[in-house]
Order: sequence, then C-alpha cells, then structure tokens
Amino acid sequence: MVLTEWQEELLKETFNIGVGNASAAFSELAGCEVILTVPDISTCKLDHLIESISNNQGEKLSATVVQYSGPFEGTAMLLYSEESSLEIIKLIADGLTVDLDDIKEDALIEVGNLVLNRCLSGIANLLDTEIHSKIPILISGSTRNVMSLKNSLNTQKSVIFLQMGFDLEAHNIKINLSSVWDGDKINRLLNFLDEYQTRYCA
Repeated sequence: MVLTEWQEELLKETFNIGVGNASAAFSELAGCEVILTVPDISTCKLDHLIESISNNQGEKLSATVVQYSGPFEGTAMLLYSEESSLEIIKLIADGLTVDLDDIKEDALIEVGNLVLNRCLSGIANLLDTEIHSKIPILISGSTRNVMSLKNSLNTQKSVIFLQMGFDLEAHNIKINLSSVWDGDKINRLLNFLDEYQTRYCA
C-alpha cells in the first residue's frame, strides 16, 4: 500500500489546518504559545508503528481516543507520555485543592475532547463535508495496549498513521495529535481523497 504524492499532500494539508485549530484551543486553555511540528505520515504494519512510538515516546502512554465517521472514518488520538499527562493534569487543576489521581481521567478526556473535536471540525470545514465523532474515551497503559486500542486492532495489519506534534514549552508538555486508519477504513479514505481531487482540483 503506497500513498500517491497527491494523497499524501492533501492529508498533510488538511491535518495541518485541523491541528492549527486544535492548537489554538489548547493555547487558550494553557495560556501560552503552542509550537507545532510538521505533519508526518507512516504507512506500515501496526506492530512496527508500536515499536517506533515506544522508542520515541516510551513504553507507557495515555491517549484520548475518538472514533469518527463521515465520507471516511478513522480513529483520532491525542497521545501523551506519562510526564506530559501529569503536567496537563497539573495545568487543569491549577489553583484547585484536589487529588490529581482523582481528576486524571476526567481532565485528559476534557482536554482531548476539546482538541480533537476542534481538529475534526477544521478538517470537515476545509473538505466541505460532515464528520461525526463519538464520545471520547481514555486509554492508558503500555504503548502496545494504547496503539492497538486495547487489542481491537490487528497489529500484523497495515495502517496509515498521520501525526503532528504540538508542544507547550512553558509547561513541559509534548503532545501528538494523530489519526490512524486500518482495513476497509484505508480504502474509504483513499477513495474519498481521489474523489476530492476529481471534484475540486480537476
């Protein structure tokens, strides 16, 4: 499975705009500048992706996960290392007298819901379509458990993985906003990209 140059560029551009919307929302929440990285696309077996993420971000992650659907469907994730998830919780709890463990799940879901939905709405507006998202969930634990969505994805199957980082240096927070497509979702995505090119760029 190989993306054409056009398909890859369209995915990167739409994701870049969507994440730009999301980073603005997170910047308002955090009260500081968000630094964006360049979008990156990987096409590989999920097993190889898990190994790469483990090497770069560690063996344990937390992820706010949203399943979305529309002309194409996939899984959007806000990925944070253990250190970054703790810093996010501290940021949310600033000034509150609470046990951080008690608000961990609610805080990460709240942030993820805000950021992911802002990203998806930006993508929908750009592509002139509708994208519907489900209620976000939090998955924490090993990188394998998180990236396989609690073993619901076959790690031997190929995926398209698109990610873009945004960092809040003032709070030592590094986040990856990602989307993953596998199986039939890949075909639906590629068909939509080709139809979009025919409709708007012919």
